[in-house]
Amino acid sequence: MVLPLLLVAAYVWGQATDTKNFTVTPQTVIRTNLPKLSPCLFELQDILRERFGQSAIVGGMRATGNSVIELWTDVELEGEAHYILDISAKKLSIRGATQKSIQCGLKTLDKILQEETSNTANKQIAPRRIENASDSICP
Repeated sequence: MVLPLLLVAAYVWGQATDTKNFTVTPQTVIRTNLPKLSPCLFELQDILRERFGQSAIVGGMRATGNSVIELWTDVELEGEAHYILDISAKKLSIRGATQKSIQCGLKTLDKILQEETSNTANKQIAPRRIENASDSICP
């Protein structure tokens, strides 16, 4: 009886420690293939300032670091509103078929930050992957 409980406890503990949150730091960089004056970049900076009290460094297509936010148009994604929001310990990525779809991904990110106030207060975002391929209105 005790052994199964220990195995379950070890499994749950392993899950919790294996998933690290993405952390926004003063060294967070934005890697992007969008034009410098893209509205998506301004919207991202607004979200970061409003939710975390800081902005990120726009580093272009080759930006690297321990905390990277990636905004990327991806021609392989089909549909005007198709985007993928993927968050891991070291990278937050929003890939979209168009800039409009990236803006939908940004709205989803902002909604997550509003709902997860304890993580947001610590400048963190829990790992997840969201893919939206519908042409419905953004959240």
